[in-house]
Amino acid sequence: FCTLRFQIFKYLPGRNFTFWQWFDGVIELMKKHLKSHWNDGAILGFLNKQQAQDMLMSKPNGTFLLRFSDSEIGGITIAWVAENPNKAGERMVWNLMPFTTKDFSIRSLADRISDLNHLLFLYPNQPKEEVFSRYCTPPNCMHVFSCRQKCHQIIVCLIVSTVAVT
Repeated sequence: FCTLRFQIFKYLPGRNFTFWQWFDGVIELMKKHLKSHWNDGAILGFLNKQQAQDMLMSKPNGTFLLRFSDSEIGGITIAWVAENPNKAGERMVWNLMPFTTKDFSIRSLADRISDLNHLLFLYPNQPKEEVFSRYCTPPNCMHVFSCRQKCHQIIVCLIVSTVAVT
């Protein structure tokens, strides 16, 4: 059987939520938006910032990983290694603000990663296109969201999207 300590029900240090609230947020995010990426092994998940930094610093610039945010309930962040723009020849690890269910209801993780040209390789060394391209919005429909189109073009795009999904 399992023994639970009372401490895990207390607020996490420096946070206004408990471990279980945080963990429940991660599970909800996974179920709603990230299940296929998790099953593909694209999400490393349970790492802190320091662990991510240690892993990325030995990799080429543009290498990134996906980890659950430890500061936001139900958030996932992208950490990547790149040149420090303030010090020539120095590299550093960057972290995006966490994405949440609200963000992914607007635009998928795969589309967001595709948008970020400086992200090249999913840790340890997989080209991002190999991992995420099958989950991206079809290119013939993406213009609908950024341009004003005539109604029949939008309907055609939606039909193409529906056919592509099934």
